[in-house]
Amino acid sequence: MNLLLIDKQGLATYAREEILRDQFHHHVDYVFTLEDFKAKYAVGRYKIVIVDFALEAGTEALKMIDTLDPKQRVIILSAMDDYSEHKGCAYCVEHHNRRRLKEPVSIAELANLIKNFDYTTCAHYHE
Repeated sequence: MNLLLIDKQGLATYAREEILRDQFHHHVDYVFTLEDFKAKYAVGRYKIVIVDFALEAGTEALKMIDTLDPKQRVIILSAMDDYSEHKGCAYCVEHHNRRRLKEPVSIAELANLIKNFDYTTCAHYHE
């Protein structure tokens, strides 16, 4: 499965990328900047985009995805309680194809959501 990971640089991100690739056999493209996201997203078709919402590039990437393909499968990683959709949770569920995992996220939890994305709802709906 083709995945695009928008995450901060560091050991945890590197580990996520490597484990998703090596143990779960996903193709993972990793980006850190908005410019890199634009370049990858323009040429690649990703089954799921995984976004660190705390990153400015992640927030901006979500805005771009909303205009290009609002039904793109997106997993949002965030320790914050802020909504990724400024119109609120109900709007997000009705108009987007997003799921949210609160940090810290285990690789098993992330891999399970990737595998079962279409069979889940956002666990944080109506929080």
